[in-house]
Amino acid sequence: MKYVFVFLLIGLISCSEHSDKNHDKEKLICDYIEIQKKCLSDILSEKSFESITKKYSKDKKEFKQFLKTSDSSEETIQELIECIKDDDEYQKFKKRADLFARRQGWDYIPGILPEFKNGNDRLNSRFALLDFSLKDTNAISKIIITDPYSRNIELIRHNKRWTDEQGGCITQVLVHNILDVAKNIEFRGYLPKKSHMTLKEKMSSYHTKVEFFVKNKWSKTWYIGPSSEDHNGQVMLLSTSGQGKSHEPVIMKVRGVQGIIEPNFFADSRQWICTNIFSVPMKNIQEVDIINHDDKDQSFHIEKTNVGHTLSQNDEALSYVDNANLNRYLHNYKKIHFDGPNYEFTPQQIDSLKKTEPFCELKLKETNGNSTHLKMYRIESKDLQRNQFGELVKTDMNKFWCELSDGTLVKCQYHVFNPLIMGHIYFPSIER
Repeated sequence: MKYVFVFLLIGLISCSEHSDKNHDKEKLICDYIEIQKKCLSDILSEKSFESITKKYSKDKKEFKQFLKTSDSSEETIQELIECIKDDDEYQKFKKRADLFARRQGWDYIPGILPEFKNGNDRLNSRFALLDFSLKDTNAISKIIITDPYSRNIELIRHNKRWTDEQGGCITQVLVHNILDVAKNIEFRGYLPKKSHMTLKEKMSSYHTKVEFFVKNKWSKTWYIGPSSEDHNGQVMLLSTSGQGKSHEPVIMKVRGVQGIIEPNFFADSRQWICTNIFSVPMKNIQEVDIINHDDKDQSFHIEKTNVGHTLSQNDEALSYVDNANLNRYLHNYKKIHFDGPNYEFTPQQIDSLKKTEPFCELKLKETNGNSTHLKMYRIESKDLQRNQFGELVKTDMNKFWCELSDGTLVKCQYHVFNPLIMGHIYFPSIER
């Protein structure tokens, strides 16, 4: 051990230039840095884990005992962190030794430093950052998702509601899924030795980027790569406002959840838009117009009056209307959603469809002046299907295209809209 003490003596002389007094705490810091440099040098000379651990076990015990019994242990740790951060030679050794330790499959870099706790320690943290979580999800003010195809979407918090960057409605449960992941994400392990380089290359060439802003300031960015080999974890890399970007990806998981993380993060705006079309209470409905272009006799009009709602057909009031059925019909507008966005038609095809006559139009006016106008178009089917009369037709009998008030084209299900557009269900006198 003579060469160790000679090494330490040289280290103490160089360290003394930065010390006002040669007291115990500063000596400990100098000893620590120089011994650890020697340890890292031994690792780079490809000595075994066991020999390194044995060689520096006494120094480690003394160091940990000092921190345990010292009244200024926290202050000492902070000074150590600053010294390590500013020591370029130490950082160079540490980076090379860390890479070697990973390739060897070591769980941590042996030496006088404390071992990792779940892969992370303030003094001996590897170049892989591990603290992905954002515990106070209520403080997250914005999330930006960029997918591997360079598509991106901004999700912005307005009090308890989330919108897109234009203030448009988005599906709230999808944001809540992300916040749940952000709160419960945890370290699972390092990349396995046999597939380390393969997974790292996949990570660098194909990943989803997720930026989190806390109280309107950037906090953390996740880079989400491929799934782990058993599909119960995700290869990810972290960048933070305080520590910069990690040098190494790791495998992360969500606490208590089996599976991968990536499906929660997508940048296609069509997947985010609200599917809600109507959420109008009966008392707020001023007028409803159903215009059936296939059968004019199936068209009808409902209008609110001082004493309730009236029902008419071809501008003539129907002789008999069951008010209970009328109320049941109007209650349908409390919750109507479309089935899904358009993933099939190009803008040119959409324009062509809109030039054709819809089979039905629905117009709803609310007491506050808001209005909704829907146009419905049949979808051609490749195979023959039976319609409500048992006839074979080349029409999809499950879904149809619907043009929303803003011109957006979406798919809707007949079984959702039939109670709205087929008035004879509630009003048999329409067919008389």
